[in-house]
Amino acid sequence: MRKPFEFKQFIIHQESVSLPVNTDSVLFGALTEFKNPTNIYDMGTGTGLLMFMMSQKYPNSNIIGFENDHNSLSYVKQNISSNPSFSNINVEPFNWWHMQPDTPAQAIICNPPFFYNQLSSTDTQRSVSRHLNEHDLFYLMERMSQWLAQEGEIAFLLPFEQDVYADYEKALNKSQVYIDRAIKIKAHPEKDAHLWYILSKKSKTKSGRAIIQDLTVYKKPGGPFTNEAKHLLRPFLQDRAIK
Repeated sequence: MRKPFEFKQFIIHQESVSLPVNTDSVLFGALTEFKNPTNIYDMGTGTGLLMFMMSQKYPNSNIIGFENDHNSLSYVKQNISSNPSFSNINVEPFNWWHMQPDTPAQAIICNPPFFYNQLSSTDTQRSVSRHLNEHDLFYLMERMSQWLAQEGEIAFLLPFEQDVYADYEKALNKSQVYIDRAIKIKAHPEKDAHLWYILSKKSKTKSGRAIIQDLTVYKKPGGPFTNEAKHLLRPFLQDRAIK
């Protein structure tokens, strides 16, 4: 059974969740910079990690996490109760394919709990959490883009697959959502990129070419963190965790 994960300003209980706190998800929250939205949706909130990170960054925003797994729902409710100073967050059950929010979002953050084109896990719950096929991922991106208010922003952490960036872009463009910034993330210099960070904006017209950058998390296999990663993680992780 896993121990709770203690951040500088909040604690995440995760004893038996299928997808616990990991460096990629914390980096995702640290990278995401919205333009002071009044409301934020965290789609597939899991333990609520990204909700708490967004609340730390945007204490005046109304933040709602949506989760379809009953076990994860119980943990995120526990985490909300365990962190009473974070009074601007709430969680609601939802279905990925049938949800239609009552109020458009000024910002959406989503770490889709699956990676397409990979072998299914033998653990049923983990398999459900991590695996949908390629078509479902692009369709889900398109649907979530439709939930944005005009000029709203949406951030995704997505699998890095060769030549798939254009497909991500196409799925977003169907809802007049255009990529502003994209980051290729790799674990250390000897590894290939494994994730795309993508920040997009809903607009009537495309503003120009997206900025594409690179981020390396560790200086070598097993650590330590690169200076850029340390800078991103320092507001959230305990000092002892940033080596």
